[in-house]
Amino acid sequence: MIPSLLDEGSIRTTPAESVLGDSELQQPSEGLAPASAIPPTSKHTINSLQAGRGLAALAVVVLHSSIAARFFGGSFLPYSVFQYGYLGVDFFFVLSGFIIYHSTAGKGRSVRDYAIARFRRVYLPYWPIGIGLALLYVAMPWASLGSRNWAWLPTLTLLPVDSVPALGVAWTLKHEILFYLLFGLFYFSRLLPLGLGIWAVGILLSEQQLIFKDVNLEFFMGIAACLLYRARKAPWWLVLLAPIPLIAWILIAPDVAHRAWVGGTFALLVAPLAQLERRGLSVSKPLLILGAASYSLYLVHEPLILITARLATGSWMVFSACVAVSLTAGLVYHFTVEAWAFRKRSNPEVFEGRQHRPTPVAGLMRLWNREVPGEAR
Repeated sequence: MIPSLLDEGSIRTTPAESVLGDSELQQPSEGLAPASAIPPTSKHTINSLQAGRGLAALAVVVLHSSIAARFFGGSFLPYSVFQYGYLGVDFFFVLSGFIIYHSTAGKGRSVRDYAIARFRRVYLPYWPIGIGLALLYVAMPWASLGSRNWAWLPTLTLLPVDSVPALGVAWTLKHEILFYLLFGLFYFSRLLPLGLGIWAVGILLSEQQLIFKDVNLEFFMGIAACLLYRARKAPWWLVLLAPIPLIAWILIAPDVAHRAWVGGTFALLVAPLAQLERRGLSVSKPLLILGAASYSLYLVHEPLILITARLATGSWMVFSACVAVSLTAGLVYHFTVEAWAFRKRSNPEVFEGRQHRPTPVAGLMRLWNREVPGEAR
């Protein structure tokens, strides 16, 4: 069995989701930022965050591929570095806080719009993989490389319950759904600052339940980064402060249990990078493509690695094959299944007049030659 690939809380932690970019908001935000803090700017994709999301997803794939290389191929020296790829999850959680606030606050969206956007963005791409893997485990229990106490309720709903879904990496989506539910409840009841404050206190006082795990604080860090960005108060020199939380984590408690420290580093990077983009910071097209496909890559890579690793020999061959197959399948899944999930103009987080129905080839060429569509998770 490869516990690192399957069990929550192990070193294999994987990303949930975050950002494909979103529009600049022109209406006043509600609860946490005054109207004057939001400048009237043109709509555009936040490409720097898109690229960061792609790199975070790649880090997770590299981590899982290196674990498979060690398990199936023997000694794999780069694992000593690649093992920290699980921190890509923390980047995703920070970006989720940033984008959910940025795409909701002050935008005049209804509860229905918010719920539909969350549903379409998460569940439609997830279900074919999550349910398909569950059915495979029912038919062939040995395929999971051991006995896993997964359950149908979290597999189908991703609700933040104690049992785990069939797709091991989907534990992060349980945290995302929890955040969406509580953020929506607090925001639409006009109690966002109070609600988030009470939740934060609960997290600091207790970590016994999923709702109070300290990793949830990274969503708060993302919201704080978004407030700085929207108020244009994210100076470039915040990047110089970013290593401080990371160094503190390394010196005090460099383990998975205290990973929320690293979220502070990512929050200090996200806001100034997004603001620098307003001043002309450019991002390469390959990174934008990788970022656009990152959620699909996240969903498909674990099952494919478990299959691919059995077909290759030697640690480097296993590692290379797992990375290549995961990236290829992630792109294909993004331009087919994930594109289908957004085929209608009912997702209010896609820019007006800029939603597309890409085929795998046409979509890839458009991403290469033009700006990435502004879809937000």
